[in-house]
Amino acid sequence: MNWVQLCDYFMAAQELYPMDKLYRRPWVCKARPAQFYPVFNFFLHVIPGFIGDTILRLLQKKPFFVRTYSKLNGALQQLDYFLQMDWRWTHNNSDKLLALMSPEDRQTFDFDIRKMNWQTYIKRYCLGLKQYLLHEDLADLPKARQNIKRLRNMRFTFNLIVFLLATRVLYRRSQVARQLWNGMWDFCVRWFSKLGIPAWHSF
Repeated sequence: MNWVQLCDYFMAAQELYPMDKLYRRPWVCKARPAQFYPVFNFFLHVIPGFIGDTILRLLQKKPFFVRTYSKLNGALQQLDYFLQMDWRWTHNNSDKLLALMSPEDRQTFDFDIRKMNWQTYIKRYCLGLKQYLLHEDLADLPKARQNIKRLRNMRFTFNLIVFLLATRVLYRRSQVARQLWNGMWDFCVRWFSKLGIPAWHSF
């Protein structure tokens, strides 16, 4: 088990058991080194937080995004040392104890962590977090899943718009960008043709 696997398992479980009141789709950045974090935090937390609070003020509602992101950032800073390090845990003593136990005792007192299915464990962990800590009704789970899909589509659409705008600027100013864009477009046209989708040459 490593941090990348753990993050992937949590993201999959969050898609399966999302929280009811989500304003943004949870996302885990697995980038290193740690010096990149302030950049990601500024663009993904600080700016959206101020935009969200500005909208809430215009709607005459109490702002909370900046405060929430500040608390989240503080919690992550407390965990930074553990998140940025690779940890290897030995279990020699438990292995020795298992070797001394009879098959019956091993079945009765099964503490061999190597048999643990971490993906299933994390799914149940997120389900318990939703049900018992947040006190959310599982009957609303279909609505929560629909909401997280909507947030995912909104993020994809926003990223696509930013990409197209940036590409448009580079397309006008850079010959290399134009060649790269035309090459990518030709590849997409050929790929669509193989799939039986009409090619958009006129575009």
